[in-house]
Amino acid sequence: MVIEATPGTTTALQHFIPFIECSLGEIHEPIADNSAKGVRDSEGSASMEGKKHGEGSISVVLNATHSPYFFGLALGNISSTLVADVYVHTITKKEDSVPRTATIWRDRSVDQVAFPYAVVDSLELNFADDVASLVANVMSRYPIEGWTDTAVIETLELYTFKNAYIELTNGVTTSELKVKTFNLSIKNNAEMVYAPNDNDVDRIVSKNFEVSGSFTVLFESETQKDAYTDLTKQALAVTFEGSDTGKITITIPQFRLQSAPISTPIDDINEQTAEFVAEYDGSDTITVEITNAVDSYYT
Repeated sequence: MVIEATPGTTTALQHFIPFIECSLGEIHEPIADNSAKGVRDSEGSASMEGKKHGEGSISVVLNATHSPYFFGLALGNISSTLVADVYVHTITKKEDSVPRTATIWRDRSVDQVAFPYAVVDSLELNFADDVASLVANVMSRYPIEGWTDTAVIETLELYTFKNAYIELTNGVTTSELKVKTFNLSIKNNAEMVYAPNDNDVDRIVSKNFEVSGSFTVLFESETQKDAYTDLTKQALAVTFEGSDTGKITITIPQFRLQSAPISTPIDDINEQTAEFVAEYDGSDTITVEITNAVDSYYT
């Protein structure tokens, strides 16, 4: 994968990213020949090529080296600074509706294809009692064939629930939030735009920006119940840090609870699932800061 300096203009690959699942592929919408021909057959033989694009999802294990691609494409801006022999990448929302794009190259064993003008429409972060993972839903222009390359796979530190620390601010009180599960969703509500004289995507436009998620905690206090009923605005910071130089910190400066159902089974522990919506606080809705050894994610 490589982030494009100019949307749609491919350059040399920067990192090869191992995935858990990948459904990114070609999408073609043929135009059928359905005109009346005096026979009962509904499909005539004069069908034509229709709209084409690339689309699918990519699921990866969260790590500090590759996650800037996904957060950077989802939010849009990456600012990189050298601090004490490591690089700090601050990722923030792009203010205009022109998304950040990448070229995603895929080796499918039988063939190798590259997806230019690739945009992350939505991104999800999940963790519970296993490894933390990212799932990116991607749109792109129709893939290019004939780009051959040899993948170089790095050994990376992966993050599990033991590497996660969540800090919650409620009013003037900041404390550790001990969750059983956590989910974060970033949506760009992207739309593909076609232009005359071409059946491939002309451009992709980002529309409303949304950040939401949920976390499940043991129901052992009334903090989240009261925050839900009283519409108490809270803040959240999620940090992943292992034994190497990599570190990921996701900050949501303000969120409200959209629902907070409580489960009290007769034969299990009591739990509360808080579903939250991040709000724009006048400055940001979400910020991601990632520390690693990569100097830049722009070529």
